[in-house]
Amino acid sequence: MKPEQVLHNWSIPELANITEAEIKRASSGLLNKTFLIRTLDSKTAKNKLLVLQCVHPAVSMEGSMTNYFHVTQFLREQGLQTQTLLPTTSDKLWIEDDGEQGDMIGPEQNSWRWRLLEGVEGNTFEVCTGTTMAEQAGKILGEIDATLAKYSKPLDDGRKSHTYKLWFNILDQYQERFAADADE
Repeated sequence: MKPEQVLHNWSIPELANITEAEIKRASSGLLNKTFLIRTLDSKTAKNKLLVLQCVHPAVSMEGSMTNYFHVTQFLREQGLQTQTLLPTTSDKLWIEDDGEQGDMIGPEQNSWRWRLLEGVEGNTFEVCTGTTMAEQAGKILGEIDATLAKYSKPLDDGRKSHTYKLWFNILDQYQERFAADADE
């Protein structure tokens, strides 16, 4: 599916008439296909950044989305600014993309999934340009780390994903093979 074809899954008035031209592909990213949508919030009349992501099939949605939702909620409660994962109209954290073919892994095929986040305005950097920037980044990471140290709920390890199970089965096989080689 195209980005504009999935937006009806979220009940956000500003998205009702979004056109393909208003959805911009993010300039960087490693795994996910990321799109930026800038709208005017109908309630506050302030600019709003929405981040629409088509999440790579290798990502365990059960674990990562649940963790992401709860951890970012916790960080916001502690006063930190974070993205907000927006539930769909059916109260899910993502939707499956029936039209986007994923990767074949074992006998099963993973599909791409879509999620929508309320973004955080600011600048992104792909390269550290000096010691001042590195120091500021370290301070921010330290603040996040200190805040997360207070997070007491258990995190989902994502083991529900068949991809996760497949890779652990492969690792187990290698471990057995290495153990057998060591015995010889």
